[in-house]
Amino acid sequence: MKRWQRMMAALLAMAMVCGALMAGASAAGTNSLPYEIKVNRKMNTVTVYTQDEAGNYTVPYKAMICSTGRLGHATPLGSYSVTSVKKEWCLMFDGTYGQYSTQFYGNYLFHSICYTAPDPATMLAQEYNMLGGVASLGCVRLQTADAKWIYDNCAPGTRVTIYDSDDPGPLGKPERAVDAVPADCGWDPTDPRAENPWTQVPVEEIQLSQEELELKAGDAAALEAVCLPEDAGVKSVTWESSAPEVASVYGGRVVGLDEGTAVITAKCGKAASSCTVTVTGELLPFSDLAAGAWYYDDMRFATAKELLNGTGDGHMEPSGLVSWPAALQIVYNLAGRPAAKSEIPNWYGEALAWAQDNGLLDGLTFDAEKPIGRAEMVTLLYRFAQKKNQRLTVEASLDDFVDADAVPAYAQEAARWAVGCGILKGDDSQRLNPESPLTRAQIAALLRRYIEK
Repeated sequence: MKRWQRMMAALLAMAMVCGALMAGASAAGTNSLPYEIKVNRKMNTVTVYTQDEAGNYTVPYKAMICSTGRLGHATPLGSYSVTSVKKEWCLMFDGTYGQYSTQFYGNYLFHSICYTAPDPATMLAQEYNMLGGVASLGCVRLQTADAKWIYDNCAPGTRVTIYDSDDPGPLGKPERAVDAVPADCGWDPTDPRAENPWTQVPVEEIQLSQEELELKAGDAAALEAVCLPEDAGVKSVTWESSAPEVASVYGGRVVGLDEGTAVITAKCGKAASSCTVTVTGELLPFSDLAAGAWYYDDMRFATAKELLNGTGDGHMEPSGLVSWPAALQIVYNLAGRPAAKSEIPNWYGEALAWAQDNGLLDGLTFDAEKPIGRAEMVTLLYRFAQKKNQRLTVEASLDDFVDADAVPAYAQEAARWAVGCGILKGDDSQRLNPESPLTRAQIAALLRRYIEK
């Protein structure tokens, strides 16, 4: 062998020895760490592995539910390592704070659900309730206890692998500690602090005011929930519907939307209770009527009696004002549209002539261009009731209303009658608002009360 060939062979042998030594040192360094972390981005699951007898990370040790990056902020695939950068509270790019953050690559961290301040009572409940689906700006979000576990137990150099798979991992995908955190509770249920209300006295039972409920489509009813025991730390309840297209629920208020059955469930921690809701009928064919609104059943009544019609293009305009001609036409319809001689060649001419002939407008100012007021409409109904020889009682006092003095003299008797019959009611401030213009929703309510009184 030539001299230069012997030199090259020696150098190659030395390189192989050094390479083996370096590889051995690397392996020994890696295996000196107890854990390896694998993040299944597709399933939003973290699985922690520990070593087998051969020093390989094949033994599943712990699984965690997580949230990885949402659309446009995907958590990067690949292999990384935990760094020495760890913070108990870390300020995020969006101005929120993460608890127990552990860096594994650049700006990508393991950390808790976000908080509005470095305070464990300020967690964003809606962000916790998204845990298990994509939600973050690229970091791996965890429940506080899980973020703290990585923070405490995974030293710099711990391998982190981000991958996609339909298989969540050998330990499966865990559930959140509670199904949902209420909006008024800013604590992570897993936070180990002693003052965490979730870890004090837990709710063991929820009692609902009703176990069964029947609604017409468009109507609403309130369910009340009582959490027991009384000294439970967190007593806020979250609500969900098994069929939100049939019946929706928010804060215990259930709204019927379509014919069918839905199960409304109230939850607090691990306690739950349900009410079966049966909805009948269909919503009215008007896109501007809000299902569950106070006026909905009144509008259903008024349209069924053909006292009110839509205004065109599938609208009912519940907040629209009632004109004088429209109000007269409604009362005229109530009277059965008796024959009346009119010299006014328009759609309300007969109604106006009939009202004038029967004294309904005495002392009132008819103006076809203006909306009718509440006191004026009540006066029309009162005088119409007189013409029908209905038994009229004037027993109610107006003194309980803040604006009783604002009722015009011509409407005093009619207003006392209407209040006494339950036709006219005050608002939440105990005001009659007699001079306020009448809306279409309000006149539907007045007409229903008048007919059903």
